[in-house]
Amino acid sequence: MVVIHGNEKGERIFEKFLKTDNLSIFYESDGDTLSLGNGRPAPHGGHDITEGLIVFFENDGVPVHIEFFDAAELLTPVFAQAAAAKPARLV
Repeated sequence: MVVIHGNEKGERIFEKFLKTDNLSIFYESDGDTLSLGNGRPAPHGGHDITEGLIVFFENDGVPVHIEFFDAAELLTPVFAQAAAAKPARLV
């Protein structure tokens, strides 16, 4: 299972990646793969960051494409925790 929060390297990657106005999200159910892109072309050959997480970087080190494998396994606990949380109340 991929854990980004608390993983300093993973947090820095996402911080750089999310600096875009053109975020795309694609889920492919056959392979249970979640892909995130920031509108910049992804080069060939990603880097394994941890099990189930591949990141594609441009030459300047900015991540442009992120792939999560076994995405349902990764995201099910996240959604379950969010569903169990009490809704915020506006005061």
